[in-house]
This record gives sequence, structure tokens and C-alpha cells, in this order.
Amino acid sequence: MQAKIGEIWLVTIPILAIDDNNDINVKLQRRPCLILDDGRGLIVEEDNRNFHILKLTT
Repeated sequence: MQAKIGEIWLVTIPILAIDDNNDINVKLQRRPCLILDDGRGLIVEEDNRNFHILKLTT
């Protein structure tokens, strides 16, 4: 399934946190996002392999 500009998708976003011991902790959160660019160059300059999204809040 290919994402299209204007669609809202549920994605997994890594959240990085550094604790008091300088250890990096990664939490994965599922969040809705709006597809802004489908990788064909609308707002992508050099990297056409990725999607550009806008994270939405509930």
C-alpha cells in the first residue's frame, strides 16, 4: 500500500530519552500523521526515498 498526499496514517515514532546514567532509552509510540510528500519531490529536495509527514496530536 502506497501513502498518498493528504492521507492520515498511523505510524510508529521512536522517542529517545537519556537517563541520569547517560543511557539512551527508546520508546515506540504509535501516532497519527498527515502525509505531506509521497517521495516524488513535492517538498523533498534530494532524498526521494522518504515520506515527509506532520505528526498530529489527539
